[in-house]
Amino acid sequence: MRTKWERIRMTLFLVSIALTVLAFAAVSFLTAQSGQATLSTQERVVLLFPAAFRKHFHNRLWLHLELNSPRRLAHIYEFGFLGIFATLAMLTAPWPRRARQHLSGRNVSIRLVLTVALCAAVSFLDQVHKIFVEYRHFDVLDLRLDAIGYVGAALLVTLLYLAVTHRILQRTGSLLEEASDPESGRRAELS
Repeated sequence: MRTKWERIRMTLFLVSIALTVLAFAAVSFLTAQSGQATLSTQERVVLLFPAAFRKHFHNRLWLHLELNSPRRLAHIYEFGFLGIFATLAMLTAPWPRRARQHLSGRNVSIRLVLTVALCAAVSFLDQVHKIFVEYRHFDVLDLRLDAIGYVGAALLVTLLYLAVTHRILQRTGSLLEEASDPESGRRAELS
């Protein structure tokens, strides 16, 4: 019988797998668009989410990465979402049975590296795919923008996941100690 935490983890895993596949399909669909269709999609997205595509003319890094172009900035968002979902899928995958082993630094590091490698492969294949689309080309700057999105998302999700699971294990551990020590239960009843 699975614990509540194991059921939550399995649900998160299945949902994040579905969202990872959806994000990959969205990236593939957007890459397959012609130049004109890309501009049309860009205009619609900027109208829907104007706050997400603000222009910053005073920031040198922003200008160097050409982030005043919504198309460029969209790469960070697209691959950021892919990074969030892929990282969550890797971290909640039901590989090890024991929770303590699941949180070992080596295990989490391996999963983080696998996630970044998966996202990097998707990013590279996305650029290769562009070669075969009319009026599109392989762009190294897009690879860098993609990496900003998925590496940032992977690090953020990993840190949040570790904080949440550490807190859950601390609570579970203290509850188990109380259950195994009859004296602590009596002290809690008296106070």
